[in-house]
Amino acid sequence: MQIDLVDMRSVEYNGFKWIFHAKDHFSKYSWLDPLPSKEAINVAETLKSSFYQFGPPRILQSDNGREFVAKVILDLIKLWPGLLIINGRSRPPHSQGLAERGTAVVQQLLGKCNIVSTTTPQDRQIQNNEEEIRSDSNIDHEEFIDSTNCVSDVVESKYEPVGANRHKRIRENAEECYLNNANSQLTRYINKSSKRQRIYHVGDIVGLKVSDADRTNTSSTILSCKIVDSKCQDGETFYNVATVNGIIKESFQSTVFLDLTASNFTTLRTLNTDSLSCVTFIQACQIYTNFKSADTCKCNGDCSTNRCKYKKKGRKYYSKCHGGDGFI
Repeated sequence: MQIDLVDMRSVEYNGFKWIFHAKDHFSKYSWLDPLPSKEAINVAETLKSSFYQFGPPRILQSDNGREFVAKVILDLIKLWPGLLIINGRSRPPHSQGLAERGTAVVQQLLGKCNIVSTTTPQDRQIQNNEEEIRSDSNIDHEEFIDSTNCVSDVVESKYEPVGANRHKRIRENAEECYLNNANSQLTRYINKSSKRQRIYHVGDIVGLKVSDADRTNTSSTILSCKIVDSKCQDGETFYNVATVNGIIKESFQSTVFLDLTASNFTTLRTLNTDSLSCVTFIQACQIYTNFKSADTCKCNGDCSTNRCKYKKKGRKYYSKCHGGDGFI
């Protein structure tokens, strides 16, 4: 079982600022619980509740956060002697990032629920979305099935006649795989190039990617815009766009746009840009996502001394905006 904490302090609800996420490797089952803080005592009580209901896992794996190496967590071994607790580095998504991939699904589902329903409490939405999170983790089963098929093919190949030219067959298979891979890469490159070089017209609806620093964990990642002007400069076409909150000062090339011309944005299509003021792209993103920026310090390590100006003043800030490893 892998466990992780999701930072939701930018969109806290009723005092809950964190989401405890645990995922079972074998069944891909997820447990989600809201937490008021990430203190070790809260994490330990949540783990005990899950273990009493479903039984303890063989291995409990987490990152190297301080909330996972406290004495109250290690005391779980006294209640369940067969439990093995592993604390290590942050798990890379391409190897053991099962909890991280599930965390990304949690944030996406909560963002959709906040858009669709504004009356359901977020702690209730967490419980309602556990089944959807488990349904988005089937990729691991498919990878296991593919690897099983590959093993069966190798076993069946042993019964081929001994006189077959094995060396020639291997070279032909390698050549075929190489050509198929080259053709697929060429097709992918042509498709991407055609999309990037698309010519847009005034009035078209496009999307711009919102940076993680200008949005909350559950906010939309795409800022919908309307093209209001285009100009050519040094053989390149630059576009000016506008949102419902203002005209963006910066100009953009078509390569950064997401094509939303087929989508129905009635408010944007009928938008009168004459009365709109000019805003920067960062301001437009923060207004669209209701992001509240938090000031940060410049510490490279743990902010545990009064040398940190915000630690000295007793001020808090978001961990996602902090450049160092420690945070208050």
